[in-house]
Amino acid sequence: MLARIKIGPRLTISFAVVVGLMLGVAVIAVVGLASLNHDLRRIVESRHPKTEHLHGMIHETNAVSVALRNAIIATTDEDTAAQVKRVNAGRQTVGEMLEKLDTAFAAEDEQGKQLQQALHTENSAYMVELIKLARALSAGKKDMAASLLLTSLQPKLENYQSALRTVSEYEEQLMKRAQTHAAASYENGRDWIAGMLLLAAGVTAVLAFEA
Repeated sequence: MLARIKIGPRLTISFAVVVGLMLGVAVIAVVGLASLNHDLRRIVESRHPKTEHLHGMIHETNAVSVALRNAIIATTDEDTAAQVKRVNAGRQTVGEMLEKLDTAFAAEDEQGKQLQQALHTENSAYMVELIKLARALSAGKKDMAASLLLTSLQPKLENYQSALRTVSEYEEQLMKRAQTHAAASYENGRDWIAGMLLLAAGVTAVLAFEA
């Protein structure tokens, strides 16, 4: 059939087909790169920073616990006051970190928001006991502080850190999901581009053979 077409129109058809296929490759590449870029940006700008932020909060609560124990076993009022100051600074730091986390979670889905709300509940319970213990230390009531640490604060701390880890695991799951989606976008784009290039090569070869 192609042999009946003159050389000029045949070359035009060949060129148009190849150009069309190349445009298809370009479109697939652009769409694939846009999807890949979106997934990578979510990982770099959202998921990973929130996970690091949560780990930082766990670290800070552990540091506060160390300061509390140091305050209880301190032998001078100056050392006790220094450790209580560290406890209050840590409490403020954790509160500020939670506020930043609230901003980051504003665009989360319903499950993420529920986990964040549960985190707030545990944070409030923990902070109430922490303030009580810090005040007892400031008043020189170390026996009361030691009792509060073991009976009241420690269970609240464990619940709070458990809530932090739950949110962190949730973010890690979303990050892995985004990584999987990014890898799939790359593989799909690669396969489509390879197929289009092979098709273009095949069409070119057929047209050249018919010529």
